[in-house]
Amino acid sequence: MPIVTLSLVALTVLAYLVNLLPGTGLTSRLAFVPVLTAAEPWRALSVVLVHAGPTHLLFNMVGLFFFGSFLERSLGRFFVLGTYLLAALGGSLCPLLLSILWPAVVSPGTVFVGASGAVYGLVGVLLVPTRRLDRNWSSVLVFILLGALYPLFNPQVAWEAHLGGLITGFVLGCCYFLVRKLRSRST
Repeated sequence: MPIVTLSLVALTVLAYLVNLLPGTGLTSRLAFVPVLTAAEPWRALSVVLVHAGPTHLLFNMVGLFFFGSFLERSLGRFFVLGTYLLAALGGSLCPLLLSILWPAVVSPGTVFVGASGAVYGLVGVLLVPTRRLDRNWSSVLVFILLGALYPLFNPQVAWEAHLGGLITGFVLGCCYFLVRKLRSRST
């Protein structure tokens, strides 16, 4: 049973429901805003708990469940949890860097919400060329394609977070499989 994946889905859905209650204002307290990073660094992680609406939440939770469950069965729960959290940071780091280097592309005051960066981190692991993962390439590529095309129809979608999470997950996956390969050679 993919306990970490199910726990992350449950926690995120619970946060969404709490945010619907009047006066909670979770989005204003947990969303990632590049200009607030130094004063409120936790937002780089807490962003995964707040979503723009039910469709946004559903898309992210379906991706989390599908890819997270697969990776948890294949690589273990600690790897999935670590990748999810680090990819969330990577998903926040990309817009932060862009807001510093190219503020015309990403305004430092832009508000980012959602678990997309973390979910794309899990997808990034699946892009690592390895025989260890018996994955369905079509679902991985469709998910990436949807994430790449959707911002064309809805400019509020944070392609920057998708990209940051995807790169982070790919790097973590490469490191994971490289370490496994080196360990197997040494034994």
